[in-house]
Amino acid sequence: MSPKNENIIIGEAELFEINRIVDIARLYYIEALDQREIAEKRRISQSEVSRLLKAARDRNIITFSVSPVYSENLSAALRKRFPHLDDVIISYLTYTDNEKDLLQIMGYEGAKYFFNNVDHAYSIGLSCGRTLNALVSSINEVGKHLQATLPEKCKIYALSNPCIEEIVDITPASLVASMVRRLPRSIGYAYQFPPLAEGLERCCTIEEYKKNPRIIAMLNRMKKLDVYFVGIGYVSLDKEKFVGPGLQFNSLVSSLNLTDTLKDLGAVGECDHQPFDRSGNFLIERPELHNLRSQLLILPLEVLQGHVRDSSARVVAVAGGGMKHEAIYAALKAKIFNVLITDSLTALKLKEFSDKKK
Repeated sequence: MSPKNENIIIGEAELFEINRIVDIARLYYIEALDQREIAEKRRISQSEVSRLLKAARDRNIITFSVSPVYSENLSAALRKRFPHLDDVIISYLTYTDNEKDLLQIMGYEGAKYFFNNVDHAYSIGLSCGRTLNALVSSINEVGKHLQATLPEKCKIYALSNPCIEEIVDITPASLVASMVRRLPRSIGYAYQFPPLAEGLERCCTIEEYKKNPRIIAMLNRMKKLDVYFVGIGYVSLDKEKFVGPGLQFNSLVSSLNLTDTLKDLGAVGECDHQPFDRSGNFLIERPELHNLRSQLLILPLEVLQGHVRDSSARVVAVAGGGMKHEAIYAALKAKIFNVLITDSLTALKLKEFSDKKK
């Protein structure tokens, strides 16, 4: 049986409760953990585990499987609102305010999509950031769960390469290297501008570096990949403290004294270090952002936009968390991805936000 009223989009509080029920039911009935183990894993009391399992039975969520029909409804609603989306995958696993839990959930769902859609000898574009790092880190675990074979002989490209002396958070090069270690006989490509040695000058400018034939050849190959995995970050306007998603981008912007400039331009989100405003307009080429542009070796977002328009490649955005919904909405307006992997609370906020914008 399926949950009743399956065509109704429910409220956030009710959705959060269903998330918890489905999550506990999955751990108990699918992963075969006992109530004590579940209580320890989710840091709740055993009596609460028992209550949630009873609620799962009372709500007809449990038959022979866990059925996240409400997520399917949200998925259909978002695809209807944004017709360029080929698929919307919504995690039904619950999380609290713990960002680590959310990253693990997004990484797990992203890795499942990876196994279901990436084949041998594929060329793969990989963004940077902690969400994509969680995806790569989950590959071996998910492969065991799915009893799936790892794709071989893949070519993996870093979609953005910050050409700066100091890197904060997950770097593109390290993430590509981590993916290469997991995929048999695969090759990674990630050029970064030579760092500035103490007391020495750089041998060339970034513009001269971009004219290097090897760099040009790499960027041209990056325009014609089979699948791209990207993250969506939100733009923080707090110059004093950067926490959560978007740490690398926001720290870079702050170091360049461009936080107020982005605020004036109306930036709300970024993808591969390229900011965009609430209407999905790209800002990286604006004269005011020359100092940011000069620090980046990037695949322009227009390339992803073209793939979405022509259905010539899958562009998969893996992004979640309540604070990101406006940035994801703006990225949807920009049409830079055709597959969205997110969590149910973010999906609900996206739908509510898009309803208000009609």
